[in-house]
Amino acid sequence: MKKFSTIIVLFFCALFGFAQDPGFSQYYAVPMFINPAFIGDKQDMSFGVNTRTYTNKLLAKYNLTQISGIVPFNADFLYKSSSETNHSSGAGITVYREATGTHNELNSFAALVSLGHCIQIERQHFLSFGMQSGYVRKTQGDNFSWGSQYSEDFGYDPSIPSSINDALQPYSHFPTFGIGLEYFFNSGVLEDYFKAFDFNAYTGIAVYNVNRPNQSFLKNAESRLPLIIKYNGGIKYRVNKRFALFPTILWEHQNLNNQVNIGMYANIRTVLTEAINKKAVNIIAGTWYRVGDSFIATLGFTVYDFKCAISYDFNATKFKYNSKGKGATEVSLKYIVETQGKRERYSRGLLYPSF
Repeated sequence: MKKFSTIIVLFFCALFGFAQDPGFSQYYAVPMFINPAFIGDKQDMSFGVNTRTYTNKLLAKYNLTQISGIVPFNADFLYKSSSETNHSSGAGITVYREATGTHNELNSFAALVSLGHCIQIERQHFLSFGMQSGYVRKTQGDNFSWGSQYSEDFGYDPSIPSSINDALQPYSHFPTFGIGLEYFFNSGVLEDYFKAFDFNAYTGIAVYNVNRPNQSFLKNAESRLPLIIKYNGGIKYRVNKRFALFPTILWEHQNLNNQVNIGMYANIRTVLTEAINKKAVNIIAGTWYRVGDSFIATLGFTVYDFKCAISYDFNATKFKYNSKGKGATEVSLKYIVETQGKRERYSRGLLYPSF
């Protein structure tokens, strides 16, 4: 009965648009889910896979998996004359699938394309613009029971026709559109003896579902997907040659729902050098708090051009008694393909908010 009740609640959340858009606890590892403007930041070509799964499958199965790729490109043709100004551009594609319910009663599939362009305003100041568009398809399974199928003598009887079947469609599909703006303060463009600050910082805002698409499963009915506003910010503070701290924050607002993630992760070099050493293993460790919901712990590493991290959500609400204290597990993988010279690649320091 608990499992059935959970599925029904999830179904009506999707049916009438009360649910939040999908998201990850390791949000810094999925930049296109935060702000498409991140794609404009100069970086190498990269490919990533992220997956999120609820640990307690007896309550309700859930899985969110996304695959993404980011490719930088030259957009100097946008300017009348060449200059030493350090502009950059990029394109990215994300495909994700979200499945909910014991028998995947609710599924979402999306393919999204992002474009970004970053301009250098002054020596240490950059501004990036981004937009995202794509297609979303939501489907619902057949394993539902409705009030019209309830019998006082036998309980729910699947042989009784549902009064909602004639009005219910098996799927809904719609286009979606988002925009974003991101500001970067980057001291990495200066030599050490010119630096007034020993940190880099970024902050930005993005708006998704700008076109307010209709996601209703009911024929001749409207259920407009609410706007989702995302504010993000972070700092890279270099403590010494081996140790750097990355405090981050993400605030999301959708349909009167607010979610705030705040925390920090650390990057620990295994060699005492500031030079880029692909053979050196870097350790990543961090913790976050999703306000009013859960604590998140993350551990990972980088070696050569490969990055990996795993995180776990520790439930901190009364819901932990229903979930038997079990939270969600996430795994993120990233592979970088060098497309630019070493000097150019790292001349701007680390702007990109990924480990």
